Amino acid sequence: MVNNWSKALGEEQRERTPEELWKEVKTTLLESARTTIGYKKKQLQNSWISDETFEMIKAKREANTKDREKHKELKKEVQRKLREDKQNQNQIEGMCEKLEESNKKWNMK
Repeated sequence: MVNNWSKALGEEQRERTPEELWKEVKTTLLESARTTIGYKKKQLQNSWISDETFEMIKAKREANTKDREKHKELKKEVQRKLREDKQNQNQIEGMCEKLEESNKKWNMK
């Protein structure tokens, strides 16, 4: 029977801070999770945003640290593009709903 687990594991006898213990536990858990579970790719939640708008968002983020005036301009443009994209998506969804309803009624006009 082992009386002292740290001696059995061959660790040196020194006091460790809670931060050190937490880092050790955290890294161990993350490594084992990576090997057993792996990563799950994020799905785009906002699939209605166009690629052009995503590019504008990236440019806005870059300008945030470099040029505040350009950032303000890009912010306005991005908001406008997001509204347009959302409106287009709503129109498409409305058309799809109408088509589905007419399809249920066997009205193929």
